[in-house]
Amino acid sequence: MLTLGADGSSTAEIAAASRFPRHYLYDSAGRLTHKSAVIRYKDWIRGSAQHDTPWGGGGEPVPVTAVKGPAERSLADTILVSGNYRQQDLPEGALLRERPIADTEVHLLLDGLLLIEIDQRPALEVGPGAIFDPATRPQYSKEHATVRARTPCRLAVLPRDQLDSQALLDSASEQASRLNAYLENERDRRQSL
Repeated sequence: MLTLGADGSSTAEIAAASRFPRHYLYDSAGRLTHKSAVIRYKDWIRGSAQHDTPWGGGGEPVPVTAVKGPAERSLADTILVSGNYRQQDLPEGALLRERPIADTEVHLLLDGLLLIEIDQRPALEVGPGAIFDPATRPQYSKEHATVRARTPCRLAVLPRDQLDSQALLDSASEQASRLNAYLENERDRRQSL
């Protein structure tokens, strides 16, 4: 959906889509900005008699998430290309800690939407490509943040020692920046009340 403002500005969003394939949204400069968080190939293929293509019909609302920073995207691509991971499911509403991550493992969200709660209050949503590495998690996050599945999720799990340490640190730095920006915005919002 494209909204054009009277001042010449515009905003775009994925208002509805099929559940397969994953859908992407780019800005006017050709940069990827958002993607659908959930793909359901089996659901689409079972109903394919009703649609000629995955884009047939009007679509339905789907969860959408912003794309990750370049370090996290690069690390996620490295994990996916390696294929050297096992998959793990996380049902809707479950906490990620119910599927413990060993300090020697890294999780990559393959499909679904996770909600990061800070002090049991919704804070940030993350989608496919999000990386969870307990060894680089900041202390504030360990003490105050939990991660809950907003949709059924599928995660890749692999040993940490199969990944480049600097890539893991760069990804963690991007994540810490997002968390700090959220905390700063929340502090400013509360002070203005």
